[in-house]
Amino acid sequence: MIPSMVTVRTGNTVAVRVWVMLAIGTFAQLAGSMFVYGAAMLIPALQRAHGLDLSDAGLVVSMPLAGTVVSFLGWGALVDRFGERLVLTVGSTLTAVGGLAAVAVSGNVVLAAAAMFVGGVGAAGSNSASAALIIAWFAPSQRGLAMAIRHVGLPLGVGLAALTMPQLADSVGIAAALAAPSALAAIAAFGCGVGIVDSSRGHHASALDSSGNPYRRSSPVRATLLRVHAVAVLLSVAQSTLMVFAFVWLNSYHDWSAAAAGGVVTLANVLGIAARIGSGIWSDRIASRMRPLRVIACASAITMGLLAIDDAWLGVLAVPIMVVATVIAAADRSLVFTAAMEVAGRQWSGRSLGLQNTFQYLAGAAIPPVFGALISATGYAAAFAAAAACAGLALILIPPDTSEWQ
Repeated sequence: MIPSMVTVRTGNTVAVRVWVMLAIGTFAQLAGSMFVYGAAMLIPALQRAHGLDLSDAGLVVSMPLAGTVVSFLGWGALVDRFGERLVLTVGSTLTAVGGLAAVAVSGNVVLAAAAMFVGGVGAAGSNSASAALIIAWFAPSQRGLAMAIRHVGLPLGVGLAALTMPQLADSVGIAAALAAPSALAAIAAFGCGVGIVDSSRGHHASALDSSGNPYRRSSPVRATLLRVHAVAVLLSVAQSTLMVFAFVWLNSYHDWSAAAAGGVVTLANVLGIAARIGSGIWSDRIASRMRPLRVIACASAITMGLLAIDDAWLGVLAVPIMVVATVIAAADRSLVFTAAMEVAGRQWSGRSLGLQNTFQYLAGAAIPPVFGALISATGYAAAFAAAAACAGLALILIPPDTSEWQ
């Protein structure tokens, strides 16, 4: 392992380096997200190259998500035991290796899917560790913003994938499209190896120490943490649905060109970055994660419901509604992650996020094949309506504010 180039000092130097670590963790998240979610942008190319129907192609591109699902808990335990630097470096390296292996065997769908699964396993490590790292280096009044910045790696990765991967697949081939996120993951692995300091040395690490297993502690703590996990999963359905199918919906259903469809998806995800940062700042200023989350859940249920109605019966505002729904769906993630870590405590942060990510990505991995089959049978409106119903249920389950655990 390369020795860390970051040393912890007092004053302005450490403040700058804390933000540098935030940037490194965000980049690692970007690379992993581009690999995991960018696979969905290859559905039309897979259908053309291998004659797959939408459900089968959806199953193939769900392999990176499936890889993350089975490994989140293990990575979370490793984060709590060995620290974030090791997990970030190894996880990003594994994403690069899996992606390059998929490039090498891209002509064989089965082997490529297996390699993409391995890359998804690595992306889970960078996802868990970058969040756990940040929470101990920032004060409670900064955590919402810091976590939001870290989480912009997800929409940035999806947007970059939409902007580049379909075009690469069309002009050069599927192998070239898979090589792009693999290269970024390799760069992220190097950056994590030389630039990360573990959260055990963070300024606010001791304040987050827990007194034991939060899932076995007092009923209010356990109940709050489990409700946060449930809300995170339910709100992720709308985001996953739009991430996976928005490009295909525009490209195949509305007959938009790949460039135009990719441009709209990229725009929606860039706007989602602003929404995510705004929600983080909002939660810091009012010292509440749950009040903004209630507003976001309500807005997500409304916009996804309107998208379903317009797509089924009107068809005049579907695209702008889709953009708004994508922006809103991106705004909640930093809040639910920050809340989960504050409730669980630093010593269980990796495992609590591993469990939350497992549930969240399990839902995400099911979206391509399940909603693909639903769309094939009934149309896109039914998938949008199902996502709206999940957001409505999340609104009901949002727990009281978690400020007492900050």
